[in-house]
Amino acid sequence: MLSLTTTATREHDRTVVTCRLTNTGDAPRLATLSSPHAAVTPSEHPEGTLRVRVPARATVGTGFTTAAPPDAEPLATLDGDEPVPDSPDPARLLDSLGGSRPPRRALVGPESPPDSVAPEWLS
Repeated sequence: MLSLTTTATREHDRTVVTCRLTNTGDAPRLATLSSPHAAVTPSEHPEGTLRVRVPARATVGTGFTTAAPPDAEPLATLDGDEPVPDSPDPARLLDSLGGSRPPRRALVGPESPPDSVAPEWLS
């Protein structure tokens, strides 16, 4: 079971909303928070939503800013939570990294042969 508590302060024409998520359950949860107010930042979260992983029997913090006044209710809502595995599956994690490798030139060091094409900043 997740619970959400928020506090708000006004700074430089923005309301800073701090959120505490507490998981009293025995399994980690993925919480989805949102704000009904427009112009929520960080803007990389679509429509003002945040997804936060909360470990079992733990409290985590997060937050955002909004143009809404600090007394607007509610500033944040817990839209849902879902169970997540306690640790990532190593095979899925490696698959998600893909097959990219650094360029060979980035791996050339001082022990390289004199005909190395490494830039000076790598030496």
